[in-house]
Amino acid sequence: MNTQMFLENFGHIANALGGVEKLRNMIVFLGINGRLTTNNPNEEPVKLLLTGLNDAGYPLNWRLGILEETLVFEYGKNLPAKVRSETGEFPVFGSNGIVGTHDSYLTEKPAIIVGRKGSAGALNLSFVPSWTTDVAYYICPPAELELRFVFYLLTSFDLPNLGKGIKPGLSRKDAYKLPVAIPPLEEQRRIVAKLDELMALCDKLETQQQERERRFPMLSRACHARFVESPSLDNLKGIFDEAGTVSTEDLRKAVLDLAIQGKLISRTAQPDIQPLGSLLENASLNGVSKSPTQDQSATEVLKISAGTSRDDFFVDESDYKYVKLEPDEIANFQLIPGDLLACRYNGNLHFVGRFSLYRGVAGRIQVNPDKLIRFRIDKKFHYPRYICYAMNAPSTRIVIESMCATTAGNIGLSAGKIKKVVIPVPLLSEQRKIAAKVDQLMALIDKLEEQQTRKAKVAQAFAQAAVSAITGTEIKEPEKMKAPKTELVSRLQTRNKPNAADPAPLTKLLTEHNGELPAKALWQRSGLEIDAFYQQLRTEMANGWIIEPEKAVMKEIEAD
Repeated sequence: MNTQMFLENFGHIANALGGVEKLRNMIVFLGINGRLTTNNPNEEPVKLLLTGLNDAGYPLNWRLGILEETLVFEYGKNLPAKVRSETGEFPVFGSNGIVGTHDSYLTEKPAIIVGRKGSAGALNLSFVPSWTTDVAYYICPPAELELRFVFYLLTSFDLPNLGKGIKPGLSRKDAYKLPVAIPPLEEQRRIVAKLDELMALCDKLETQQQERERRFPMLSRACHARFVESPSLDNLKGIFDEAGTVSTEDLRKAVLDLAIQGKLISRTAQPDIQPLGSLLENASLNGVSKSPTQDQSATEVLKISAGTSRDDFFVDESDYKYVKLEPDEIANFQLIPGDLLACRYNGNLHFVGRFSLYRGVAGRIQVNPDKLIRFRIDKKFHYPRYICYAMNAPSTRIVIESMCATTAGNIGLSAGKIKKVVIPVPLLSEQRKIAAKVDQLMALIDKLEEQQTRKAKVAQAFAQAAVSAITGTEIKEPEKMKAPKTELVSRLQTRNKPNAADPAPLTKLLTEHNGELPAKALWQRSGLEIDAFYQQLRTEMANGWIIEPEKAVMKEIEAD
C-alpha cells in the first residue's frame, strides 16, 4: 500500500474522534497476525518451545503458545534520583520513559521496558545499554525474535488494561498467560517493515488532524464573533455550513450574555440593575432536610441532581425520592410553576449557584431538598424564565463562583449571598421577548450540535468501512463495561466526611446525590471496572466514610 492509496482511503479518518489511534491499533493487530504481509512456507519456524496447537488458521510455519514461553519480564532495580550520576552515558527508565541518566547500566542488550507500577503496561524501547528502575520490567528478546516485532506484539495486547488497583500495577503473571503466534524470523522482519511504513503514514494523518485542531479555536472565534456582532436567526443558520469550526458551548454562553445585554431584541428603555433579592415575591427557602423513606405514598422530594442535570435550565421533575411530611410542612415547601431552584452545596463548582426553572409538568405535589434553595419570583413584574437565564449567564456566573467557599471538600454558597447578585432587569414585556428569543436560538444550537455529532459518527463509520474494505477484517466496537451477574440490593449511604485530600471518590459521588445511592447506580457513576469498584468500596467503608450495610443482600440478575 503506497502513500497515495493510504491517504485516499484513510485521509478522512482525521475527522473521526480518536480515529488515528484506532487506525494504529487496527494496523498493529493485522500486522502482528500476518494479515499485511506474505507468508513464505519455505522459511524455517522459530526454534522456541511453544506448546500451543496451530488450529487458528495461521500458516504452518508459525508457532503458537503463551507469552511466558517466549519472553521473560525481568524486574528492574531501584536507582534513586540522588544516586544517579546524570552524566549522560546511559538512559535510566521509569515506568513510562527516561527519567535520568547514569554512568553504568543494568542491561547491555537492547531492551523493551514495560511499566509495572503507575503507568502500568506502558512500552518503551532502548537500543543502547540502559538501566530499568524497580517500577518497570525489562525484556531482552531471544535471538529468534526480532526486537521491534516483540514491541509491536506487546502493543497489540493493550497491556495497560491488565493493570489492577487504584494506582494500577501490572503483574507479569497476568501478562504471561496471553496467547501468542510467532512467525519465522524473516517474516517478523517483513511485518516490522510494513508496520513501520504504515505507522509513518499514520503520523502524517495525525499531523493533519493536529493542524485542524490548531485552526479550530481561531475559526470558532471568527464564527462566534460574527454571531455576537449580529445575533440573528439567519446568521446562526449560516454557521450550520461551518459546523466543524464552531463551538456550540461557546455559542450557548454567547446567547446568554447577549440576552442580559439586551442585544437580542429592540429595547424601549434601559433596564434597571437590581439584586435578585429585590425580585422575589417572598423570602427564599432552603428545602426539606428529613431522611427519605421507601414509602411511595409519601411526598415527592426532588434530588439535588434534579436542579443541576439539565442543560436547558429546567428542573428534572422525574428525579425524586420520597419523604414523610406533615400537612403544614407540605404547604410550606410545595413547589409551584415558576419557582427557581439553585444548588447551594456541591462538590462541583459548576453546579453551585446554578439556577433551574420548575414548571410543574409532573402535575403532582413536589418539594425541594435542603441543598436546593427555592426562589419565588414576583411574577407580576418579572418573568422567571428570563431571571433563570440571567442568573446562568457567564458574566453572572463569574460573580456567583467568586462568592463560593470550600468546606470539607465541598463548595457552598448561602442564599443571602446569591440574593445580592445583580442582573439587568428590563420591562416585563421585554423579559418575555428575550426569553423567547433565547429559547429559539438555543433550539437552533441544539440542531447544530446534532449535526456535528452526526458528522462525527459518519466519519467514524466511513473510516471503519474503509479499514474493513482494504484489510478484509471486520472492525468491532469494543464491548461496553458489563454489569456484574450479581447485584447489591441494599443502598449505600455516607457516614463521616473525608478530608479534601483523602482518596474517597465513591463518598464524594454519594455526597453529590444527597448522601445515598443504590450500589449499582454508584458503580455505574464511578466509571470503575467492577473489581476495582468493590475494592475501593471496601476501602472507603473501612475508613468510616461509607456505612457498611447491615445485610448486604445479593441476588442473581440477567447478564447484559
